[in-house]
Order: sequence, then structure tokens, then C-alpha cells
Amino acid sequence: MLGVKRKHVTLSLNEKLAVLQRLDKGESLQKIAKELNVGVTTIKDWRKNWKDIESYTVAIDSENALKNRKTLRKPKLELLDNALWMWFCQERRKGTPISGPIIKEKAIALHKKVEAGSEFAASEGWIDRWKTRHGVRFVSISGEKLSADAEAAKEFSVKFQEIVEENELLPCQVYNIDETVLNYKMLPNKTLAASNETVAGTKLIKDRLTIAPCSNGDGSHKLSLFVIGKYKKPRAFKNINLSSLPVYFRNQKSAWMDYHLFKSWFFDEFVPSVEKDLKQKKLPVRALLLLDNAPSYPSEEDLVKGDIKAIFLPPNVTSLIQPMDQGVIECIKRRYRRKYISSILEKSEEGCNIFEAMKSLNIKDAIYTSMGATEI
Repeated sequence: MLGVKRKHVTLSLNEKLAVLQRLDKGESLQKIAKELNVGVTTIKDWRKNWKDIESYTVAIDSENALKNRKTLRKPKLELLDNALWMWFCQERRKGTPISGPIIKEKAIALHKKVEAGSEFAASEGWIDRWKTRHGVRFVSISGEKLSADAEAAKEFSVKFQEIVEENELLPCQVYNIDETVLNYKMLPNKTLAASNETVAGTKLIKDRLTIAPCSNGDGSHKLSLFVIGKYKKPRAFKNINLSSLPVYFRNQKSAWMDYHLFKSWFFDEFVPSVEKDLKQKKLPVRALLLLDNAPSYPSEEDLVKGDIKAIFLPPNVTSLIQPMDQGVIECIKRRYRRKYISSILEKSEEGCNIFEAMKSLNIKDAIYTSMGATEI
């Protein structure tokens, strides 16, 4: 007698991850397979792809997307897909309303930067698939949104103060880190000109780094600047030991922050540096790292070492209460531009063409200049 054919069951990535976590806790594979009506070999396949599933669910950071997503199939334009998602998250944290046409135009603009050389029209089909992948939906907005964000900021401030008092934390035990893109060869995009002068355009140089300053509340402990470039060993680093750089340098193919880079920074750089500083101050080794709600960061549960922990700001309040967003990062970038332009002018006074001087700047120069821009 033929066996009864099992009904095909497809689980979401969230559900698959939950199964893998149950296996990790020691539950029987056969028991779970029977409960969910899926094959034992199917669950074994999930287990083989455990790291990929876990990394994907962390990177997506959208409960709605994870409930509906069932496969790990990557989009054809993966770099563009990720770039658009990161931009979208950044703008939504600011409370910026984003419509379909805005998404389309931004996708086309980003494509020119990250996928240059191929045709791309940002069709309705592509936009719809992107929205589905990331759990993006369109909702109506009202005048209550901004006041709601202000209210959320107020509520979090009260909660945060309670946590600080409960753990008896001093300002020197509370830290904040935030990241920003630094177009390190960018000249000013405006110029003074005579009224009868025709101004020629210049080609923008889009070499960039991600920089992330981190400091404690009273400014007594500033960590080495976290810098992310595209390449592991740029030509400018020839014969240079990376550990000798005055910054914490790492690479990522798009020079963006990601889950793994941040987690490594937290445990390899932040925790040891904070422990050392607090011991020197003869204070308990307790600290809190305040983070904005970025999709590139691990969860609070993954950022714990003893009494050194992380806490996230609510969505859409970053511009209101995140310390680094209250002029600190903007000040660093202004100082960088000032130092950069001064060095360009010095070279031009020595007879070097200003654009050649600009092109001669390398990533090593940018790192040392950006580090100098953080010093008061």
C-alpha cells in the first residue's frame, strides 16, 4: 500500500529560524519535523544554511518582510537593492515621507552610482518586488506624525533616565556612536563668480568612506574613529600595518556598515576600550551604548558583555535626541572639509593644478584628516 502523500508545507524565514533555534536548544529533529509536517531532510537543509538564514533575517530588520519571505534568493541587482533599503531606513528614521515616485527616482540615481554601465528603468514591477522583499507598505500620513515622534522621544528620555539611575551610571559610562558617509574628495558644489562669467561644470569625484565617531557623555573618553572603506588593503596602505593606523579600520564592498562589522567592533574594540577606561577611573565596569534604530546593527541581545550593554532609540527620533546628531557629526565633517580644502590650496600655491591636487588625495590622507577633525 502506497503511503499517504504529505501535504507540501512552506515556512517563512522567520519560522525556519525559530526551528533552528529549537534544534540548538536540543529538541529532537524528528519531533519538530512531525509537528510541522515537513521532511527531516528539509530541516537538515535549513540547518546547512543556518548562517545564511540568520544573517538574512538580521539584515532585513523588517518583521513584515520576514513573515512573508520564504527563500534566500538574492535580487539580481543586490548592491542597488541594499543601497536603496539603507537610504529608505535612514529617511524614515528622520520621519521623511516617501512616495512611489520618490523611491523610483532614488533607485535610478543610486543605480548610476553602484551599478554603472547597465540599463535600469526602475519599473513598477522592480519597485513592487523591492517593497515585498523588505516588507515596505504605503500608508497615509497625517499631521499627528511629527508630534507623535516628539512624544516618543519624550517617553524614551524618561525611560532612559530611569535605566541610568537604576544602574547608577555616570555620564562617563554612557556612550553613543553614529555613522555618516564622508565623500572625502568632494569639493564645494557652489562657487562665487562674476556676473558676466560663464561657469564650467566639474565632474564629481565620489570616493567615500563611512565614519562612525563614538564618545561617552562627558567627553572624557573618545574611542578611535571607526572607518569603513571598500578595500581591505588599498594601495595607499602599502607597507603599512593596519593596526598602526590612528583609527579602527575595516572594509566592506560598498564601504557601508553591516551587522558583522558592527558586532566585531563592539566586542573587539568598544568593550575592551571601555573596560580599560573605567578601570583607570576606578569605576565599576558598567556602561551603556546608545544606538539609533539602524538595520545594520545587531539586536540588543547580541550586544552584551557583562554589564556593558546597548540600547536602541525608538524609530524616527534620531534627529531629536541622538547625541551625535546634535551637531557633533556635522562639526566633524565641516572640520574635515576645512582641512581638506586648506591642503588643496597649499598644493595649488606650489604650482599644482587644483583638480590634480584633489585627485592625489588618497584614503590614507583622508583617514588622518578625518581623525584630526575629531580632535578638539
